[in-house]
Amino acid sequence: MNVNLPTDRTYKDFPEALRGLMEAKKFSFPKLAREIGQKLSTTYLHNLATGKSRPTKENIGIIAKGLKINPLYFKEYREYRAKEKIDKNPKIADLILDEKTIELTSEFALLNDEDKEEVTEFIREIRSKYRTSSKNNR
Repeated sequence: MNVNLPTDRTYKDFPEALRGLMEAKKFSFPKLAREIGQKLSTTYLHNLATGKSRPTKENIGIIAKGLKINPLYFKEYREYRAKEKIDKNPKIADLILDEKTIELTSEFALLNDEDKEEVTEFIREIRSKYRTSSKNNR
């Protein structure tokens, strides 16, 4: 199995992503345990890599630090973060389920950083204009 080191993020399930990273970086379970200061046992790491255990957000962060990658690389970490945002603002769930929002978000994701900033500024201008006009209509 030829695994390239991550540059951004993966959509693989945690066990497969962890095994791939460990193989690419030539990490054994004991070596990874040492890298993370024995905060997680080799047995637990093995169970994560085989899918017998599900990692917590905190443990994903610990493992990512040991592997010297951003925890956002792991799909499950991003899912935990998304759930936290939904818990803080339940209206986000409605946006996630809205087909138009999905379509626009998908289009936005294809833009480069400069274009994203331009679109974001345009949206802010429209919102500002809308707020001003709705205040004047009161």
